Amino acid sequence: MLVRPKQSMRGGHTLTEMVIVISIMSMLVTLSVLLMTKLIHIDTAGRRTMTDSLVAGQLADQFRRDIHAVTEVGSILLSEESLDLLVSRKQTIRYQHQEGTVIRQVLDAAVEPNVINRASYALSSADHVAWTMVTHHDEPFVQLTIISLERPDRPEKVLLHVIAEPNRPTHEMSK
Repeated sequence: MLVRPKQSMRGGHTLTEMVIVISIMSMLVTLSVLLMTKLIHIDTAGRRTMTDSLVAGQLADQFRRDIHAVTEVGSILLSEESLDLLVSRKQTIRYQHQEGTVIRQVLDAAVEPNVINRASYALSSADHVAWTMVTHHDEPFVQLTIISLERPDRPEKVLLHVIAEPNRPTHEMSK
């Protein structure tokens, strides 16, 4: 009679196999969490950039319309804090910059309180806003520049640069 050796019936995994599988799974979970965090950061930055672009476009269009509504160059008052556009004897449009937001107010001397319309253009990365008067071929132009200093180690980025001519109908504007 032949005796066969008993075959071992392995019913589970060894401790070493379990440790290897658990460590591989933990590395995969860690990598996926890091990837999701990076994707969320990229999505947030992309949304902020898109929002800033839309707001800058709206501000540029409104700024051009307001400058074109001014009938005389002497009706434009520039200071570091604000830009005042005297549209008529009673109505003034004022642009101001406050902490990343450009504020446009329509002021009326005949109405109390004199602010009859107010619009805010929030630009998340607007660090410097400047309005200046420039001349080209003896023609006056008003220039609006908004600059972003995103990081100190990178050069500045111009978010918006608009040049508009007073007393010029909007339909003659070239884009």
